[in-house]
Amino acid sequence: ETIIRLDQRVSDAEFHRVLACSAKPGGDCKTPMIRWSRRRQGDMRIALARIAPGYPEREAAIVDDAIDRAIAKINKAGSNIVMRRVAPAAKADINIFLLDVPQNSVLRGSRIRGMDGKNVAGAIASVWWNRDTKTINRGVIVIAPGHSPHTYKSIVLEELFQSLGLLTDILGVPYETSTITAQNENMRLSLGRQDIAALNIHYPPK
Repeated sequence: ETIIRLDQRVSDAEFHRVLACSAKPGGDCKTPMIRWSRRRQGDMRIALARIAPGYPEREAAIVDDAIDRAIAKINKAGSNIVMRRVAPAAKADINIFLLDVPQNSVLRGSRIRGMDGKNVAGAIASVWWNRDTKTINRGVIVIAPGHSPHTYKSIVLEELFQSLGLLTDILGVPYETSTITAQNENMRLSLGRQDIAALNIHYPPK
């Protein structure tokens, strides 16, 4: 994952570039600017694909509810993104896996294509895209157990938001509590004003 430090407020356009391509204010993109295809944007399918044996039932229920809440918040942000829940067996665009692994561990034997070898601090969002078109075609979120209910709700919203191609985490006092992507806080239960602005720049409403 990429982390950018912001020690002062930046414009909405700069904030979007920080999240979308890890560009420091006034600087060049460090990563490709990737998006879901227009066809997928209006009907993004989200599934809770697997709850591993051993994952605490109460915590899994909190995540299940948090997914619905996060989808509603992203859908209300005004961008061209419209998400909906689908069944685990459906062909979802973004699949969420609750794995009974320690926080801050490297995934091994996950049976999730492309995920083994990745580090799960508390949760991780990964996306795959076409190198020619910069179009995202698949997203995976893995969440480890052991969080508070509040933290779960914040994590689910952050990982779903970042799965839209806004993958950079932000460090720095001005943004500690004002963005869902703050690296050191899992406190927000809603998108920040500039999160919404960045989402609308990335996926302009029709």
